[in-house]
Amino acid sequence: MPTFQSPDEVYATMGAFLDEITKAPDMRAKFTNADTSFLVSYHDPACRILVDCTQDPPVVTNDPPGTPRPRSGSA
Repeated sequence: MPTFQSPDEVYATMGAFLDEITKAPDMRAKFTNADTSFLVSYHDPACRILVDCTQDPPVVTNDPPGTPRPRSGSA
C-alpha cells in the first residue's frame, strides 16, 4: 500500500515540506550556499519535485517540465 494516494498528495506533503525547510531562517543559507539543484523522484505514485538552490530564496517546483540538465561550471 503506497504512503501517498496521488501525486497531489506528495506535492502537498513533500513539496510543501521542502519549500518550508529551504526557506527557514536557520536553513536557507545552507541550501543557497550549496549552489546546486536536486530532483526528488517518487515512484508510487510517480512524481518529481525539483529543488533549485542556485537562487535565493530556493525555488521548489512540483512536476517540473522536461529533464533537468546539470549546470556547467569550473571544476
